[in-house]
Amino acid sequence: MGKKNNASSSSSKPTSGPNSIEAQTGGETKKKARGHRQRGAGAVMVDKAPVVKDGVMLQSWQRLPSILLQEHCQREKRPRPSYGQVSLLAGDKGIKMQVILPDPKHRDKSLRFLPTVSSADASQAKENAALL
Repeated sequence: MGKKNNASSSSSKPTSGPNSIEAQTGGETKKKARGHRQRGAGAVMVDKAPVVKDGVMLQSWQRLPSILLQEHCQREKRPRPSYGQVSLLAGDKGIKMQVILPDPKHRDKSLRFLPTVSSADASQAKENAALL
């Protein structure tokens, strides 16, 4: 009435066989990765390739000023910023955009930011306005 000690039911794993590491790699011994697999240990992390967005090369950890401004407004529970094109004087060339941070309660307390320099295209003008 106890456990039967059988050689076939032992819990030791075979060192050589069709499922061993040596058989899977063609006879070469390969070290197993140490650490907990689900927590990311033992795996090699590779960074994503740079992405070109609006003519600017961004790494995976970089963000544009307009994205940072939008995240700030979301964190402060404010409405999303709006961007509007501003007419230039007669001698100026390029595009200027202003950013408006609306106040949720009073429309006249909205914040407006207008850069002093003009940009070559609309996407660059938007990022210049978000920097302020």
